[in-house]
Amino acid sequence: MNKIISTQLEWKYSPKEYFEEPISLSFDGGNIEINEGTVLAVIDLAVYQSNEAIRDELTRKIESRFHAVQLMTHKGYDLTNASRTDIREDGTRHHYLEVQSIAMTVTMGTPDMVLTDKNGKVVSDTKRERLDKQEWYASLVNKHGSSDSTLKHMLESYKASVSDPGNELVHLYEIRDSLAERFGSKKRAVNQLSITSQQWDEIGELANFRPLKQGRHRNIWGQSKNYSLAFGPRFTNRCLLLPNVSISSLNLTDPNANHRLADHLKSASNSPSI
Repeated sequence: MNKIISTQLEWKYSPKEYFEEPISLSFDGGNIEINEGTVLAVIDLAVYQSNEAIRDELTRKIESRFHAVQLMTHKGYDLTNASRTDIREDGTRHHYLEVQSIAMTVTMGTPDMVLTDKNGKVVSDTKRERLDKQEWYASLVNKHGSSDSTLKHMLESYKASVSDPGNELVHLYEIRDSLAERFGSKKRAVNQLSITSQQWDEIGELANFRPLKQGRHRNIWGQSKNYSLAFGPRFTNRCLLLPNVSISSLNLTDPNANHRLADHLKSASNSPSI
């Protein structure tokens, strides 16, 4: 009987154009390709058989990429569970099918611009800068998302704000609640996150004291207005989600920016739970 030489895990996602360009990721014992609605991980057989958690580990690595796009675009997505295929020496394949949707979809456009100087040198490429931020953010989520319970809850709340737009402000307020619990006080949270008191208060004002249909106390206002979805990612980028707070306040051209962000995340991760 032909031996199995490798194992593939395949996830399907939509919309197919969720990522602006193909993504290649490597890991110990294999590689991942993300493109046109398919995520394909090719794994050395010995690695697959020796690590029972590899499917979950790779799923977290892949989802960190989706989190990065979602946070910066407020787009939703569908991602299936992985299906497994064993590849044999003679090229034959044995398929194990597992499909389950775990998210939702929304679509928005993103205009881009490339600026050059008089000599034709690129001084600003908005698409490249955005993709660099997404890669940076995804690596941080992959590193800290499973070990930091606060960050995990914040990511879940932001994802819910996209998939449940009727309660968007409720879920965004949960992010501030998570930070308040983690840091113990508004003053400490504001200082640790390097944001202003006004930025911290903004979501509370919208969620609690404005007559908005997506707010936490909508029933007491009677006739309520719709909250502008465009404000969600802008607000979150400015002051709520921990990794993106730092991203929005750092210059990516600064060679020390990554180190400062890593230190910032480490500081938050080491803060005692309240």
